[in-house]
Amino acid sequence: MSTATPARGEDAANPAITLVIPGYNTATSVDACLAAVVPLLETGELEEILFVDDGSTDGTREAVGRFPVRLEARPHRGRGAARNFGWRAAKTPWVWFLDADCVARRDALSWLRRLAGKPPVAAVGGSFDNPRPDSL
Repeated sequence: MSTATPARGEDAANPAITLVIPGYNTATSVDACLAAVVPLLETGELEEILFVDDGSTDGTREAVGRFPVRLEARPHRGRGAARNFGWRAAKTPWVWFLDADCVARRDALSWLRRLAGKPPVAAVGGSFDNPRPDSL
């Protein structure tokens, strides 16, 4: 008799998570955003980071290309369309959204993960500080 272990992503206590980051002309903010979350790939807390470029014209794709993330370039259709593309393209059953001008705290995902997979929870969210007070 063998005991099968669930595939990564099927374990409700530790689900595989894709971070989806939509961005449009975020060349000046995306470095700080990605620098904060790439360590989560290295520790295995994230399965992948997917950056959905929404038709940027300012060097965003080049900035993102310096990080170990999957980049998907799309025609400019707005943040909502980029988010929808991202969750559909995710390789995991769980998706975490972060805007390209946000810098996540090191423990942000661990706080969100505490509720993931606990019925009746279908979604969790958090709050973020804006590191650029000159911009909404």
